[in-house]
Amino acid sequence: MPVKTENEDKIVTNSKELSDFPGRYDDLGEDLMRLFSNEHICTIYRKDEDKIYTIIEFIKSGLVKNERCLIFVDKKTEECIRKKIKKFKELNSQLSNSIVKFVSSDLIFSNEVSSNLERTVDLFKSHLEKFVEVGSNDLRVIIEMLPIESNNTKISLMLEFNTIIDKLTLERDFSIFCFYNEYRFEPKVLLEAIFTHPKLIFNGYLCDNSYFINSNDFQLIQKKEFDNTLYKRVVYDIVQREINEQQRKKLESYIQKESLKEYQ
Repeated sequence: MPVKTENEDKIVTNSKELSDFPGRYDDLGEDLMRLFSNEHICTIYRKDEDKIYTIIEFIKSGLVKNERCLIFVDKKTEECIRKKIKKFKELNSQLSNSIVKFVSSDLIFSNEVSSNLERTVDLFKSHLEKFVEVGSNDLRVIIEMLPIESNNTKISLMLEFNTIIDKLTLERDFSIFCFYNEYRFEPKVLLEAIFTHPKLIFNGYLCDNSYFINSNDFQLIQKKEFDNTLYKRVVYDIVQREINEQQRKKLESYIQKESLKEYQ
């Protein structure tokens, strides 16, 4: 809540906000290129142009790795993406080759569908299976998340849906990129999204999430179902992520050294 100082009319805030950080979009494409498969990434945005730019960079980095792209967005966003893609000859040709496919997110998150979580998941999986049938399994998925109504105050349907797609990334070895419009969701849902995604994008910054807890364990915590097994699993996940990060850095260092040898 903004408050006034006693001696000034200047408005100050009690906490920092996302807008306090300058955008860092120039390096985002390069950062996305370093991602591995089965990544589950969340981006929270305010401006549509930031969303469009991030989606384009995600598509481009995937195509470089020969990964097809299935995109769940509304019609307006699809039109904007198509206009942007036309500026890139290589990307534009992929649309006609079914390398990049659009599905209306309204089909997945409409009120009559999303009120039934199983039906929402079945529709999502159905589109996924059809897309896999016509090409390789190397793919990435983009989802524009839309609010799902829920009467459950402890565990939201959004969190349950997120838990299911989290498992899919591991089972099928592909990346999922979830987009949340900050103005369309309650803070509770946005915080659930932050806590349950290992990587986040804000203002063009690709961040390793130190607050991350896998969505299944997060649900147990929300339900206050604490036990020693949960504790051990959370600790194990924290250490394992650090080990994975160290291995990633070693691999990057090795690749850089080998690249330098080629120029010598």
